[in-house]
Amino acid sequence: MLGLTIRQCRQAKNLSQRDLAQRCGVKRETINRIETSRHIPNVKLLNTIAAALGMRGSELLRMAEDMEPESSGCLSEAGRRKSSPGPRTE
Repeated sequence: MLGLTIRQCRQAKNLSQRDLAQRCGVKRETINRIETSRHIPNVKLLNTIAAALGMRGSELLRMAEDMEPESSGCLSEAGRRKSSPGPRTE
């Protein structure tokens, strides 16, 4: 939900994607891809985006975390990799 959180914060500040991109030194398409969850920003870009929105990166992450569905278990499962089933033996 990080992308959605960034979009909501950007819109609350009445900024266009282009405005935010210029403040962050990236292309508008980069902001679009982040907001639509097709790209996850690295820590440096996350902090840059947060600063452009007038907050800290940790605040932005906390807001995104609070938006996660409680029943999904995404946060507790984040560090675990699902093992793939072995090859089919039909």
